[in-house]
Amino acid sequence: MALEPTSRGRFNLEKATILMLDGNGMGMDILVQIVTGLGAKSLHRCQTVEDAKDAVKRNSIDLIIADALSPAGEGYEFVSWLRTDGGEPNAFAPVVVTAAHTPVSMV
Repeated sequence: MALEPTSRGRFNLEKATILMLDGNGMGMDILVQIVTGLGAKSLHRCQTVEDAKDAVKRNSIDLIIADALSPAGEGYEFVSWLRTDGGEPNAFAPVVVTAAHTPVSMV
C-alpha cells in the first residue's frame, strides 16, 4: 500500500542498522545521502562482498542495500549467501538490490 501524496506519514530509519554494499565510491555516496536523509545513523559501508559478510556476522542488520553487480558481479551471490548462511536474524533482513541493468538470467 503506497502513501497518499497528502499523507503526513514519513519514513524514519533513525533506529535502523543498515548495511550498504557498493564498490563504486560515487554509488556509495548516493546511498549514504538517501538513507541519512531518511534519518539513518547506524551505517555499515561495505565495498566488497567479504566486508559485507563480516559485517553480517558481527552485527544485527535491519536493512541491506546492495548493488547487484558490485564488486565484480557478486551482489547476487551475496544475497544468496545471506539467505542460506547469513544466520538469524540477518538471513531474514529485507534486501534492496540496485542495478543499472539486470540480466533476465539473474532475476
